[in-house]
Amino acid sequence: MVGRATSVREIASVEHKEGRSGPLVLVTVAIEIGDDEGPAISETQTIVYTDAVPAVGSDADAPVPNAEWEGEVATDTVRLFRFSALTFNGHRIHYDEAYTTGEESYRGLVVHGPLTAILLAEMARARGIAGRAFHFHGRTPPVCG
Repeated sequence: MVGRATSVREIASVEHKEGRSGPLVLVTVAIEIGDDEGPAISETQTIVYTDAVPAVGSDADAPVPNAEWEGEVATDTVRLFRFSALTFNGHRIHYDEAYTTGEESYRGLVVHGPLTAILLAEMARARGIAGRAFHFHGRTPPVCG
């Protein structure tokens, strides 16, 4: 018999700031996944909300620095839709390209921050790099394809 796991999400803080592009709201979410024996995974996400239109030609066009290793992961609309369903994320920027490019002014469907983190951690694990903690900061949202 397989045990049951639970995921508990809690808003840890909400902070209003002024950024270069205008007002921002930073929401920090604490997530714990575990079972009857307690938490197995703890995660903290800081989500940035803004009304600013994404900058065209932003960090996405900057040269990529040399790295010890690199990899590519295919993203497609099916993967993004399934991840949205799995995480109960109904934001249209992950599955409705006409809305994403027309209303939100992104270059294409936006790859979820948590999916990006999972893919980066998995690439490291596949290369024998393991650790107890993983931190990353997404400066520009990756887009599908």
